[in-house]
Amino acid sequence: MKVLWLVSITIPAAADACGLQAKEIGGGWLSGALGGMTAAPDAPAITVASVDARAETLTVCSKNGVSFALVPTGSVENFSALLKKITPDLVHIWGTEYAAARTIQQAAQAAGIPVLVGIQGVMVDCALHLNDGVPARLLHSCAAQHLIDRHVPGGLLDVNQARFDTLAQSEAAVLANARHVTGRTSFDRSAVQKLAPQASYYPCNETLRPEFYTPPVWHPRTFGEAPVLLLSQGNYPLKNLHTVLKALPAVLAQYPGAVLRVAGWPPLDKGPLLRPVIDWMFPYQTWCKQLIHRLGLADHVQYTGPLAAKYGHPEGITLNIIDTPGHADFGGEVERGISMVDGVVLLVDASEGPLPQTRFVLRKALEAKLPVILCVNKTDRPDARISEVVGESSDLLLGLAQDVIEEGIDLDEDSLFDLPVIYCAAKAGYASENQPENGGLPDNDNLEPLFGAIIKNIPAPEYEEGAPLQAHVANIDSSDFLGRLGLVRIYNGTLEKGKTYGLSRVDGSIENFRVSELLRTQGLERTPVESAGPGDIVAVAGVNDIMIGETIVDPDDPRPLPLIHVDDPAISMTFGINDSPLAGTEGKDHKLTARMIKDRLDRELIGNVSIKVLPTDRPDAWEVQGRGELALAVLAEQMRREGFELTVGRPQVVTKTIDGVSVEKTAFEVSVIDIEKV
Repeated sequence: MKVLWLVSITIPAAADACGLQAKEIGGGWLSGALGGMTAAPDAPAITVASVDARAETLTVCSKNGVSFALVPTGSVENFSALLKKITPDLVHIWGTEYAAARTIQQAAQAAGIPVLVGIQGVMVDCALHLNDGVPARLLHSCAAQHLIDRHVPGGLLDVNQARFDTLAQSEAAVLANARHVTGRTSFDRSAVQKLAPQASYYPCNETLRPEFYTPPVWHPRTFGEAPVLLLSQGNYPLKNLHTVLKALPAVLAQYPGAVLRVAGWPPLDKGPLLRPVIDWMFPYQTWCKQLIHRLGLADHVQYTGPLAAKYGHPEGITLNIIDTPGHADFGGEVERGISMVDGVVLLVDASEGPLPQTRFVLRKALEAKLPVILCVNKTDRPDARISEVVGESSDLLLGLAQDVIEEGIDLDEDSLFDLPVIYCAAKAGYASENQPENGGLPDNDNLEPLFGAIIKNIPAPEYEEGAPLQAHVANIDSSDFLGRLGLVRIYNGTLEKGKTYGLSRVDGSIENFRVSELLRTQGLERTPVESAGPGDIVAVAGVNDIMIGETIVDPDDPRPLPLIHVDDPAISMTFGINDSPLAGTEGKDHKLTARMIKDRLDRELIGNVSIKVLPTDRPDAWEVQGRGELALAVLAEQMRREGFELTVGRPQVVTKTIDGVSVEKTAFEVSVIDIEKV
């Protein structure tokens, strides 16, 4: 027996067989149904057909014993040609609501081929109750919103209502001419009795994604004491995210640790400038976001994006992103950041291209043997020169790689020639692997390609199973309530709140302490957690004098990590008290004494590993060494804004003595001058 399936999307298996990129990520219940059918010993010969404009002509491909057909348009002529080519004994339509269902039904009936219609949702009732429970003020949009919706569709509720009304009409036409109908529920049966009284009804089982049929098989008892609830597609009201949110406080009353995971896109946030526009364009998601905050559910609602499921982590993938300064003067921050990460995204302006300071940051990444992804941002600038910028960045990368290799560092040269490039317009929230025209937006209206490139090209953290704790302190912060915080990257073991660990000091000694609080950053906020494992970056409270470079270790098996290497300072300036006749006249709260200035410089040393503070021949002045004039100027200006009155000397090059000879410290920025021959 030969069966032709008509499905509403090109499933991943079909795209793979025909050499196209899958539009559906990871497969869905249709893929599960296909797998179940083809695995049966008496399975019929199945051809899965879908309408796909990427196919210029009728295309039939085969893989793993299954045939796939792509039809360029859903016309009766195209379907008649498909039926003549396949010659099926039965046409099975999966879904009644799209226009192609009616046209293939007409073609099959004209050819005398029986048609089985499968209901995957009764559109008449869906359209009737689409926006139940949604405030009336959200159901009407203006002409300006419609104009924007043409480019970013899917957010306006009245537009979506009109679409569902059209789907309901298409469904009514299909069912009015149906003779055989399948459904899954008593609701489907009653709907068929009303819409297609002439048809025979056949009940069938619900079909789920393949993940539900593979071990470990899902069962309610696996929830335990803190259930994880899953809601599919929280993008529009039909899935009733708003109803679930209103009911969630009652669930939390019995299960305080419950978490609701929502598949689909989270409420968009493009910063304070674009936030009002985004909220205006996506009223339902915005309203749900407001419900989450009003009901105090921020810690109990998580959005699971499509990429997480694609890469085998439907629970979500955590990406720790560290933004470093792009200037060599702040090299200490760069080196600290590089010590905590597994890869680098090199962000380059589509007009300016790589700047002189880009050389420093990129060289540090190569020296650490980190994979690099090039992200060309602001492609929508009128003066964008995308191809030239990619070429300049690639040349810089290869040139620096050659320098690093000559210094004895072994790099994978082949990977450098295949540099991943992502094109972005961050302000608009667009990203794509395809290069847009100069001044144009990428051809994808979200940032998923950037996240996909990160997941694909940057390896996940590696750790040794069962190894004792190793957590490196890479930065220092403070809290009004918790005091000093150590920001650590965990390399091995587990760090738990309330337990006692050892702190390996810079001098090699071990000091025991108790973790009083453990905080993980989610978005821009820190939230308390009970434990953290390898790859996590967390804030630890419990040691008032914790320092950068120290390691939190297992007191019974301490294995401290090497100290963070930071290049020596190259520039120095003298910081001293204000000894002018006008000292103290700018404000009564100003800080004037040498002791105040020295205390402030000592506090700067805690979190800034790039500087050194040395005494001078004067008791009220100190030599402050840094990586560059800009870094020292920023420190001086910051102290001035804090109320310190001080004198600052002119910048001087730091020297060191080699074999009795005073020489300047090695410069770390290189200027390259191209001279063309005349």
